[in-house]
This record gives sequence, C-alpha cells and structure tokens, in this order.
Amino acid sequence: MSSRVYRGLIAAPLILLLTGGPLFAYSGQSPAVFITSTPLGVNVTLDGTPLPGTTPMLVRDIAPGVYELTFSRDGYRTISISKGLSASDFDVIDVTLSPRLIALVTPADHASRFGEFPGAESEPFLIPPGDYRLTQDSALLHVEPLYPGQSVIDGLEFAVPFFFLVAASLAVSESIAPRSSRFPVSIETLTATGVALGLMATDIALHVDRRSFFRQSVPVNGRPVPVPESEQDLWDFAQSEEAAGNLALAASIYERLVSVHPYGRRVPQSLYRAARVRLITGDLTGAEELFLRLLADYPTPDTYDLTRRNLADLYEITDRVLEAIEQIDSMVFADPTVPEDLMISRRRVLLARLNSDRR
Repeated sequence: MSSRVYRGLIAAPLILLLTGGPLFAYSGQSPAVFITSTPLGVNVTLDGTPLPGTTPMLVRDIAPGVYELTFSRDGYRTISISKGLSASDFDVIDVTLSPRLIALVTPADHASRFGEFPGAESEPFLIPPGDYRLTQDSALLHVEPLYPGQSVIDGLEFAVPFFFLVAASLAVSESIAPRSSRFPVSIETLTATGVALGLMATDIALHVDRRSFFRQSVPVNGRPVPVPESEQDLWDFAQSEEAAGNLALAASIYERLVSVHPYGRRVPQSLYRAARVRLITGDLTGAEELFLRLLADYPTPDTYDLTRRNLADLYEITDRVLEAIEQIDSMVFADPTVPEDLMISRRRVLLARLNSDRR
C-alpha cells in the first residue's frame, strides 16, 4: 500500500469526525410555512385535515402545490382560502377573522339600551354571541350581558343575610343565657359569623368582577369605554420601562400582557422581549422557559429564528453544545437579521468544540 493511500485512509475518518459525520451534517433549510391570524388561537385545517395546535404555528415539509385552508374560532366567522405554496424556503399566511355578530333590532319608535350604552331608534346594536338578559321598560329595551357567576351572586343574596341572622340569634341567645364555660362565645356562634363573613367577602369579590365584566362587554357600535390594562397600554408601558433601564419591571409587564391578552398580536414579541430581558439579567432558567414557550405556542416569522439564535447562545453559555447545534439546525432563516451563512459558520465552530470535548 502506497504512503499516499495510507495517508488518505487515515485522513478520511478525521475529516468525517471534524465535519460532524452523517449524524451532525448540515442538511440545509426545509420548506416551512408560518400561519398566523388576528386574533391568535385560531384552528386551521389543511385540505380538510386539522393541523395540531392553534395559530400562530409553523408547519414544515409541505410539498409545493395549491391547498385549501380553513380558519375557525368560536365567536368568529369561519373563512377558507386557497393558497399556492412554492418550493421557496419559507412562506407566510396571515388572515384576519371578523367577529360573528348579532344585530339586535327594535321596532319603530322604540329604542334599546345595552347596559349603560343607549342606542338610537331604529339603529341595531351589533353584539357578539353570548347569554343576555332582556327586559322591556315602556318603549325601551334593556339588554344586559349575563355574568357567568350571576347564579352564585343570586344565591349569596340569600345566604349572607341568613348566616348573619343565625349568628345574631345565637349571640342574643348567649347574652340572655350566658354560658357556664370559660369562653363567652360558643363555637356555633363563631362558626356562623365566620361563614357569614366569608360569604360576604365572596359576594363583594364577585360584584367587583361582574363590574369589570360589564365594562368589557361593549357593543361594537356602542360608546367606547377605557378598558384597564389594554394590550397596547401594557406594551407601551413595558417598552418605556425597558428603554428607561427598568428591566425587571419591563419583563413583568411583558409577561402580564401575555397573561391578560393571550390571543393578542403583541404576545409573541412580548414573550420574546421578556425572555431577552431575563437572558441579559442572568436569569438563564427563566429565559429558557420563555423562549421554549414562544417556540411551542407562538412561532411567528419575526421571532422564530431570533428565538432559536438566543437559545443557541444560552446553550453555548451553559456548555450544552449539542443543543446549541440543534437550535441552529432548526432555523428556517425567515428573518434577514439572522444570516444563514453566519449561523452555518457558527455551527462549524460549535461542532469542532463538541468533537474536541469528546476526544
């Protein structure tokens, strides 16, 4: 065997090892389609087959062709579109669903009133589907959304005074005929009083929640009212605090937005910003949880690759090199701010580090 052939046989395995071998070879991008909607949380079927999860979603490995997509969500009109998908690296489908509204029409010379919002004569109220209480007063129709906990409130209107009456009766009875024990008040009186106070606190909490419910149940063509903690207000607040350097407060506001408005269009960016703040401030565990949640629940073209890149950074910092490589391999490069050639070069560096650690 010649020395050239011998050197070639030795070099081949080394080259295979340094390039990662078949297991870690970079196979390039796979076709991907981002599907998002307004509002989020919409169910999607592709040629009659339901896709797992709700929008936003990332669907990979779709063959080129024309597909029928149907979008549906409770309270909104179902729409169907035909979409031609090419063999390009990625595509984006973004739809807007209109609310399914009910037109409430009154006879001539009659008017309607939706809660505290008066309507004009012969002008219908457009209200979303739901449970409502209708009452008529002369020529005025009162429409009030039915609070889900109303039956509990109705029951408490009887239970609270009943238990207070029981407690008062026991207290009067004990004052007329004092107990011989060292405790002036019996356990029965204390129990009745405690139950009455607990029920009263529950009643107050439900009335506060019902008031908030009514304030947010505004007819589409009614007079607008300021809804506390609107998505835009929370977003602006978080942005201003982040710009001012109050990172911990900004992260908490971003997460509050996600909690209060889980189907809002600001949610993916809010989760991303909150995760970035946690990464910058050294909360690696919290950052990883938020980044992974973003990938699982809110994959969008403007955050997907950035999230993968940040997870690669996080895993590299924590010496989880293989997981960092997997994040790069999962990118679709829909975001021009994440160059594919740069990430491939970084992958080679990580792969060399991984192979070095294994030797």
